[in-house]
Amino acid sequence: MDSAIFLDMRLLRVAAIPLIISILFYGKAGTLVSNLGILALFLLLNGFLVMLPRLLSQGNKDSKMMSMLDALFIGLGGAVGVIPGFSRTGAMTAFGLARGAERSYALDLALLLGIPSMAGV
Repeated sequence: MDSAIFLDMRLLRVAAIPLIISILFYGKAGTLVSNLGILALFLLLNGFLVMLPRLLSQGNKDSKMMSMLDALFIGLGGAVGVIPGFSRTGAMTAFGLARGAERSYALDLALLLGIPSMAGV
């Protein structure tokens, strides 16, 4: 078996911690939708968040180079996705790129972390 799979599982477990905690705030964050001005602001901030990594230099970290802190930071990006108007996958990808991950690897992690998020775990 490939050792990269075990490293990915380790990173996924650490990154899932903020996602699991953010589920506790899901109902509270949903009340923000009642004000359309706030929702519009969050959509605008999401656009900036998703475009921000294009301004950063290209990262080169893969599963062997990513640390637990990097994974936790990516998980925090997913926790931002609880706020209405923010893209969970976009935020996790942007946070991963901000930590120096390769673009394809950051997107892979974000999509894999989306599975437990969508399942409501």
